[in-house]
Amino acid sequence: MKDKNKERKKISDFFYTNTLRIFNKLTKNCVWLFFLFNVILFVLYVMGNFYNFLDETQLLILKVLTISSIFQSILSLILFIENMIYIYIFFTHSKVARFFTITFSILSLLIGIVFIIYSTLVKQLSTGV
Repeated sequence: MKDKNKERKKISDFFYTNTLRIFNKLTKNCVWLFFLFNVILFVLYVMGNFYNFLDETQLLILKVLTISSIFQSILSLILFIENMIYIYIFFTHSKVARFFTITFSILSLLIGIVFIIYSTLVKQLSTGV
């Protein structure tokens, strides 16, 4: 009887920590996806200035950059909070990897905020205040 309870406890603990790891990987991959997408959009916007894209195309690129930067910033904040909780509550052995993830989430949050400010400012200036 006791062995079955221990076995059930081990299985439930495995699923609980495994679920947290899956959520952590999912948010980290989403932040990477939005980070790379925003960098590609910014490069496309800069290239559009040199290759004379239409004004509507440039504004569309800026709108998409604003929206994806907002998502990137929100997910970066979630990733930061999640890793801080993961370190301080569960005391994982891989604190170095968590440190790099926290550093990346802070950097991604700052870059997302810069992209939001830049794209909103350029849209406002191009349409007239």
